[in-house]
Amino acid sequence: MKLRSKLLILTLFTLSTVMCMDLVFAQNKRIISLEWEPVEEATAYEIQFTSVPENPDEKSKTFKKVVESSEWNGLLPLGKYDFRVRSYDKRGVPGQWSNSEVINVKISTVKAISPKDKTKIYSKNDDNQEIEFVWVQGKQDDTYKLIIESKDKEIKKELKTSETSLKAELPVGRHYIWRVEIDQETVLKEPAGSGNHLIIVGKKLDTPKINPPGDKPEALTWQPVEHADAYSYYIATERPDKKWKIVTKKKKVPDLSISVPETFPDGKYKIAVKAHGKLRMNSDKSTLEFNLQRKRDLAAVQTKEKLVFEPTWYGHANYYITNLKYRNEEAQGQGSVFDVLGGTGELGVSYTKTNQPYGFYMLGSLGGFITSGKLNNYYSVESYLTYTNWSENKKSFQHSIGLYHKKYPHIWADNTGANVTYEDVTQLGLVYGIDYWRHFIGKLGLSASAKIYLGTEVGTTPTGGSPNDGNSFKTSVLGSYQLSDSSIGYMGVTYFNEEVKWPSSQAAPNKISMQGTYLSFELDYKF
Repeated sequence: MKLRSKLLILTLFTLSTVMCMDLVFAQNKRIISLEWEPVEEATAYEIQFTSVPENPDEKSKTFKKVVESSEWNGLLPLGKYDFRVRSYDKRGVPGQWSNSEVINVKISTVKAISPKDKTKIYSKNDDNQEIEFVWVQGKQDDTYKLIIESKDKEIKKELKTSETSLKAELPVGRHYIWRVEIDQETVLKEPAGSGNHLIIVGKKLDTPKINPPGDKPEALTWQPVEHADAYSYYIATERPDKKWKIVTKKKKVPDLSISVPETFPDGKYKIAVKAHGKLRMNSDKSTLEFNLQRKRDLAAVQTKEKLVFEPTWYGHANYYITNLKYRNEEAQGQGSVFDVLGGTGELGVSYTKTNQPYGFYMLGSLGGFITSGKLNNYYSVESYLTYTNWSENKKSFQHSIGLYHKKYPHIWADNTGANVTYEDVTQLGLVYGIDYWRHFIGKLGLSASAKIYLGTEVGTTPTGGSPNDGNSFKTSVLGSYQLSDSSIGYMGVTYFNEEVKWPSSQAAPNKISMQGTYLSFELDYKF
């Protein structure tokens, strides 16, 4: 059975130290990986290495290995070898030896001296920087190959020399990996991507040039800077104490302009722009002062904007009216089911800090309805933190999270229906809400919100135990109207679905639910 003799030598790795069977191998040995074309019906292969001494007086040495597959990984001393392989069939009969192949096992990568690994050079040039590469000398007759490749694979240089140093011109603003190899075709090479890392940072970018704005600018623009791929900027307004207050800003975005919101009042402003580039030093900050003089249109956006950017207290007054659907399901006795006109009033207060999206909100509500001549009321107290994202195109999105405490009316009758009992159920829980708002046209806006109430087992029940976990939710869609510089009104519909459960002596729990689609009126007022 004839063996095909073509050998595929895949990889050669440098060993600093290899520990195997209590023997320490230093850099005079290397791990090599060999592969050859398999032979049909072969059950094993015998490989043979015969050393070729440089000194004719030295005797050659032969290494033999038997493997079951058509590949071998192992450790060989540095030097020159004749290599051949033959196969064995299932009877253990060997085939013919392949033709010999000559391989050189040498250390191909030379130890680098300068620049050191992970060096970062700050160039004063805009395009190219001359770098001198230095390495350790090998044998006197060695020729070296300096390999320099950018990390993004866009630049690769291979330079040959018999010296132990070489200068090369390299584009700035790049991350490079470089190494030096002995320039010999028979030497097995190091894997690509190995070597020392070198970063060349380009000189400071030019200062951006801001285009002069008019009295009624819709946007502020600046000219692109060569080699820049991002810009940081802000707009500030001059306060009465002559200090600047930043009203909007962005960091490292590709924009070449910033819009001026319609809600900005007339006055003195300043824009500042800084350029950034990949592996380039940031530019100096460019600033330009300008006056804004235009007739402002008081839109519903004004109040919402001030909720975000001004350190302001706000008062909130809300009222809801609906045909309430009350359901009380009793595990013992008779529950109550009726539809009745109900109303709920709310009072609250909120606060936000200067230039911060964070704030807090406290709200108390009291509702009630009349059955059989008796007023049944219910209340809730909510307190939560808020986080508001504000965009310059007159939109806001607010998240809120906090705690609530609710009291529910408990109305039930015994099995005869003659005795009616009025009691209360209370529950403490977590509340999470979202509120989306945007300016629509003129003084009009649109708001959509939702809250979910996650009940806990903290509270009181008629049976003396704790309430069960339960969920309630509230959604609303409201239109807004700017009433004045300090107030904004809302009107629309709100849907409530409130529910609480508590254990009974039966398998099923007791349950109260109140549902309704409310006609809603809300008012926000800035103090």
